Amino acid sequence: MTVPRPSLRTALWALAALSALLTLALLVVTLALPGWIAGSGMALASQALGRQVSIEQAHFQPWRLAVVLDGLRIDGPAADRPPLLTLTRVDAALSLRSLLHGRAVIESLALTRPELRLARLADGHYDIDDLWERFAAKPAVPDEPAPEVEFAVYNIELTEGRVLFDDRPVQRQHELADLQLSLPFVSTLESHVKVKLQPQLSGKLDGVAFDSRAEALPFEDDVSARLSFKLAGLDLAPLGAYLPASLPLRLTGGRLDLDLALDFAERPRQPPGVKLSGGVQLHELALTQPDGKPLLSVQRLNLPLTDAQPLRRQLGFGQVELASPSVWLRPIPASRVSGGAPGAPWQISLAGLRVSDGRFAMRDLELDAIQLKLGAAAWPLRAPTQLDASLRLGDATLTAQAKVSPEALQAEAELQRLAIERLAAWLPLPGGARLTAGVSTKATLSVKDPLAAGAAERARLTLRDLQIDDARLTLAAMPLLTVAGAQLDQAEVDPASRSLRLGTLKLAAPRAQLARDGGGRLNLAPLWPAEPAASAPTPAARPAWKLQLAGLQVERGALRWRDAAVPAGVAPVALAVEPLRLQLGPLAWPAAAPLQAQLSTQLATLGANNQPVAASGGSLQ
Repeated sequence: MTVPRPSLRTALWALAALSALLTLALLVVTLALPGWIAGSGMALASQALGRQVSIEQAHFQPWRLAVVLDGLRIDGPAADRPPLLTLTRVDAALSLRSLLHGRAVIESLALTRPELRLARLADGHYDIDDLWERFAAKPAVPDEPAPEVEFAVYNIELTEGRVLFDDRPVQRQHELADLQLSLPFVSTLESHVKVKLQPQLSGKLDGVAFDSRAEALPFEDDVSARLSFKLAGLDLAPLGAYLPASLPLRLTGGRLDLDLALDFAERPRQPPGVKLSGGVQLHELALTQPDGKPLLSVQRLNLPLTDAQPLRRQLGFGQVELASPSVWLRPIPASRVSGGAPGAPWQISLAGLRVSDGRFAMRDLELDAIQLKLGAAAWPLRAPTQLDASLRLGDATLTAQAKVSPEALQAEAELQRLAIERLAAWLPLPGGARLTAGVSTKATLSVKDPLAAGAAERARLTLRDLQIDDARLTLAAMPLLTVAGAQLDQAEVDPASRSLRLGTLKLAAPRAQLARDGGGRLNLAPLWPAEPAASAPTPAARPAWKLQLAGLQVERGALRWRDAAVPAGVAPVALAVEPLRLQLGPLAWPAAAPLQAQLSTQLATLGANNQPVAASGGSLQ
């Protein structure tokens, strides 16, 4: 069918108008953009860095949508110092096809003769400390999810690069010269840019040449290449002097082995991929705090990388092995570096984790012989994973097994011969009281939907065969309570119903010494919880906890009671209740039924030697 002439004329006019508009836009950009870059653009960059940033000349090449900067310069810390960075030329070209799809993709980026100058002024201090402090002082971004950063840079080429490092404390200079770097792409976007480069890294470090291995990996409909890098036995101790002094740690030893491969793959209708694989090994790593106290040591760390894609927030590891790690955890000064808003969650997976002969110390708590074995796992958690662990605390041992999945957590543990006084720094008693005892028990923990909010309310803890030996509670060096042995066959804590259900409790030879002074104050008063301040906010009302006890059995008990709060002219009371035998039937709180009890004991006055006076005795049943 023949198109009517008016319609054809209209289409031609529209096409001509569009072409004229695009030509005008390109002309405006060609004339205005270089001036803006050289003026306002450099002023904004100088304000951001706190150092003068300048260029000799800027060009815009409309036929390839390229911006070319000649003579880029960032000044040094002072006017009489050499520049921090100079670049003979920066050439960045945009992809026209990507612009038509509403995305800015850099088709090529060429950096010609960049020269970077750095100087170490003293241990942990550099001539770029002002830049670190400037960026660290920026206010934190509110904790809102950051949008996904989408970018694509293709055909990255750095030629004739040079890095000069002036190590003034040791009066030594290092030079990285003839640096050549080529990368096919760094991208998170699907695009249709022709890859022209193979990955390459080469140069001379203090006159010693190095060159990475690069190989093309041809696959059907793929553009693939690999950049390999190996390093063996790098001594890390000399590098410790180059860490910034603001860090809360110091590197004092270690050796590093690297065997890495960086794979570039571009497949049809998929975003290009950059994958890091290989292995990292650390030997005899040692970190200390700034005061020289130990912080972390590791005999060996084997970290195999199977599929690490940081641009896609993916980290895949093989079987991770950690041998003889020791951690001394102490308060670490807060970092001045502000964190940004969190982005999309990282996806982390590993074939397994094995920790052998570990040690952990913090606030008088020392755990050793730590063994940990974790099966295949991934985060976010999607499938069940198994964890087995054991450790030693003095003469006590703890073994545990756990299976966790998005639907449920099931864990079992067994504790043997724990000296409870080892936890005194973590479980302080009021009034300076001191508790010593040996504890053994078995525990089971179950939680439904452990990763969902409110998991603690859905937890259920069960203790079995709880055994306490040689318990002793003292206050101001005076014994208040001693128990030769205590046994509880079962206990169950259910936060959802706010209930505590106990089995039968058996106490062997409990001895209590209670007293009241002339003012009516009990010797137990320092153990009572402090009264809340009148100005303290009243907590929201919650249902009270319920207690159930299947039974209580006391054998060979004893109670010493002294009471000085008596009327004038009456001798203070000094009473001994022993031996005491007590049996209680089922008990509930709040009480729901009468309590059945059987009690038998002897009553006697206490003599001057704190022993019962036989002639004053009587019995009670």
